[in-house]
Amino acid sequence: MQKICFQCQENPVYAYLATLLLNKAGGNDFRGYCHDITLDTEVSEAIAYSKLIPHQTTPMSLTEQYDFSIQLCDKQSESCPQNDGSSKQLCWHLDIISLPQNMASWISVIRELSNRIHLFTLVKSKPGIE
Repeated sequence: MQKICFQCQENPVYAYLATLLLNKAGGNDFRGYCHDITLDTEVSEAIAYSKLIPHQTTPMSLTEQYDFSIQLCDKQSESCPQNDGSSKQLCWHLDIISLPQNMASWISVIRELSNRIHLFTLVKSKPGIE
């Protein structure tokens, strides 16, 4: 099983959502980790609407070894701390121009993350692909 650490200093909810999505889609091949956070009402409603199970995350540890650290911040190199315990660093460069203010905006964020996670799991589950 590959361990994936999601981080976003600018909006930690993005990392939480990515973790939920990976843990739902990753089966026995992938497990997502992120910092523990508190959710507001709109995010909770979007999670329920998207049929995700809230709090199905595993808190990350900066001392643990991860196979990948995926930064979701658009200013990754300046604002997101690097996890030295990861063998591979990725940046998905999500445009976080303004933070979502309603459930529809959060559903859009969930769709974007879901598409990226689908492609990530598809590519990384194939043998011999780096």
